[in-house]
Amino acid sequence: MPRYSVNNQILIMMQKPNATMCQSFTGWKEMGRFVKIGEKGIRVMAPAPYKMEREQDKIGADGKPVLDKDGEPVKEVVEIKVNAFKPVSTFDISQTDGEPVPRLGVDELTGSVEGYATLMEAIKQASPVPISFENIETGAKGSYIRLHCL
Repeated sequence: MPRYSVNNQILIMMQKPNATMCQSFTGWKEMGRFVKIGEKGIRVMAPAPYKMEREQDKIGADGKPVLDKDGEPVKEVVEIKVNAFKPVSTFDISQTDGEPVPRLGVDELTGSVEGYATLMEAIKQASPVPISFENIETGAKGSYIRLHCL
């Protein structure tokens, strides 16, 4: 999946607040997924660098402009890269159909571990922050809250 800049993440959030996984039309196609008919793209900014030629004073090894026999600066043509951006469309997974998206890891570990209680006690003793277990109403599988000491 592509990584979006903070600015593009803001653009995505403003246009489709419930977006979770975005990719270009071609990117989804390569993954065996297809954008649903009638879906409107989420516009983001993509790099579109280009090169151009520019005439400038020639600089010598001493860091000073090279002068011709009349004392005028010698000109040279150099190629420079210009960073530019263009608007492109991206689509959220909810706007697509097709093959399941590969996932990393597992949703939740289940089963039993021999010596679990001993292992957890050792982790609690070694941890620089308190560890506790409680039900989280949002369904999250964990949280970390940093408490400031005065």
